[in-house]
Amino acid sequence: MYLDKASGKKGTTRPVLTAALEHIRCGGTFVVLDLTRLGRDTRELLASIDDDLHAHGHHCRTPTASCSTPVMACPGN
Repeated sequence: MYLDKASGKKGTTRPVLTAALEHIRCGGTFVVLDLTRLGRDTRELLASIDDDLHAHGHHCRTPTASCSTPVMACPGN
C-alpha cells in the first residue's frame, strides 16, 4: 500500500505515485481510492491511465467511482 499526500500543484513531482507504478507487475491491478489522485484534471487523468498503466499492461480500478479499465496485454506479448 502506498500513501501519497503530494500537493495538487501543477508540475509537482510525485515520487510515491512513481514508486507504486514501478512496483506493479505486468497484468497487475492498480487500485486507487479516488481518481483525482491520478490526475489533477481530466486530461492528466486520462494520460496517466493510458501512458502509465495501459501502456505497461496494467489494469486500473477505483472502488469509489465504481469503474475500472479493461485488462490490457503486456507489452511485447
